[in-house]
Amino acid sequence: MKQFVLAFPLSVSKEETLVFNDVVKIDASTEKLFVPGCGVEFNVKRLDAAEGVGELFQQNGEISSDELLGLNNHKSLLFFIGNVSGAEDVRQVNGAIAKVLNLIANDTSIALGVYMQQSGSAWVKRSFMEFLEDDSSPMDPWINFIQIKNTVYTLGLETFGLPDLCMDVGSVFPEGDDNEVELCRDVLNATADYLYEDGIPAKSGTVVDDEMGHKYELRQELKSPFAKDDPEYNKQGMFRLLKK
Repeated sequence: MKQFVLAFPLSVSKEETLVFNDVVKIDASTEKLFVPGCGVEFNVKRLDAAEGVGELFQQNGEISSDELLGLNNHKSLLFFIGNVSGAEDVRQVNGAIAKVLNLIANDTSIALGVYMQQSGSAWVKRSFMEFLEDDSSPMDPWINFIQIKNTVYTLGLETFGLPDLCMDVGSVFPEGDDNEVELCRDVLNATADYLYEDGIPAKSGTVVDDEMGHKYELRQELKSPFAKDDPEYNKQGMFRLLKK
């Protein structure tokens, strides 16, 4: 199973000690860590600041001018690397991300956001906390999307031991809808939840439904749109959702 890689742009240097409580801290020598309340162990790395971080977050959603300024002026990067083996692990890692994002020094947020390298998703603190208000779909912030011509693809499902998913724009409402791409994302998100949390087999012929009562059949794609050395390539394959 592919490891997750979480990168946090920090407003402090990589030598600065990060304090969760009297016992749990991250200093320059920390290599492994359990964040309080999370049973998933993280491998820890700290690096100097990198260029283009603000632009990376901008590509993933709307951010304010103050958020962009903070990201562009970050002082270092904190990395958490590990594995998840079920939905509860994902919830706990989400909680650990929140604890990092809530670290404060001198009344200022230390962590400015989180970049999920395995999918390319990037969330400023404000946006990620909004996701946590609805704990019913813990995978949602981990999943990214890309549209190639008329097809919407998920990115990042290999971290969960799953193939990535795709569907054509117009599959939900063939008669047309102004929010069709967003509807495709919603259906793909829900399908990923079914496969991971409910243990529905990811194989050709599996039928899933969405909250609008539509049913879709999974069909394995014979060819991935990504080359094997592309970061988007998923060794578990790609499955297309076909409306029944």
